[in-house]
Amino acid sequence: MKIFFITMAFLFISNHSFAAEEIAIENTSRYMGGGIWDWTIFIKKDSSKINEIRCVEYKLHKSFNKKPIEICEHGGNVEMPFAHNMQGWGEFVIPIKVTFKDGKNFSMDYKLNLVKATEETRQLPIQVNNIATKNNAGSWDWKIFLESSEDILNQVKCVEYTLHPTFPNPVQEICEKGNSETQAFVLTGNGWGSFEVNIRILLKDGGIQKLIHTLKF
Repeated sequence: MKIFFITMAFLFISNHSFAAEEIAIENTSRYMGGGIWDWTIFIKKDSSKINEIRCVEYKLHKSFNKKPIEICEHGGNVEMPFAHNMQGWGEFVIPIKVTFKDGKNFSMDYKLNLVKATEETRQLPIQVNNIATKNNAGSWDWKIFLESSEDILNQVKCVEYTLHPTFPNPVQEICEKGNSETQAFVLTGNGWGSFEVNIRILLKDGGIQKLIHTLKF
């Protein structure tokens, strides 16, 4: 799986005691499936002031429910100094404070950038279908699934279903094929109306197959 390096921002430092200097911030990103990203933010190692930095503080989005993360003395990572690794759902702005060994400190904002690797698309003879039953409340109980031969379905690792954005956690990943001969990688749900479901079929060889299915009631 590819990891992308993104250079997104520079910290321009200006003070009466020294000339303007430049510190570059980067982040890597790797899509894990199920809407989750693994990412690392760090100071670029060839920044001119890298050896004068004592600590870097990253303030994460409030949804992480964490205090600001302080990384000092390179954090033990030569290639990605002052690095911090996390997993999460999306992009956000990270306030950063850089503290130098001489006691000076400077602040900036950095926009985390998440980029999906170019996917190797495949076209296997797989179809998506669904069944639905109206319940006593007037809404629909439904399940969506893959249909194909056993040999083809055995090549599938997981299926990622992206539902309508009004659903809580609209990206659902199913990695259990199940025992049914006619319905594989089943996702169940409930709703009031039809909508398009975007499907990414993750194959065991690393390939991806994309399909779209409109729920039928």
